[in-house]
Amino acid sequence: RPWPEEIEMSPEVKALVAEVNTKRRAAYAEIAQKNGTAPEAVAALSGQKLIERAPAGQWVWANGSWTKRR
Repeated sequence: RPWPEEIEMSPEVKALVAEVNTKRRAAYAEIAQKNGTAPEAVAALSGQKLIERAPAGQWVWANGSWTKRR
């Protein structure tokens, strides 16, 4: 689990997060269908690209833990 349980979000923030996640999953599914692959593969590639673009010193969630980008 990437986020500490003590972080509390307002109902509005929770709703926004859910909306963004739903749209992201739908976009991954559409891209996967067009390319004949699984949505999970699209998600993994997207995550990899985001980590690669992160500036040095930024914390990223990779391989199940937080790590500082070098």
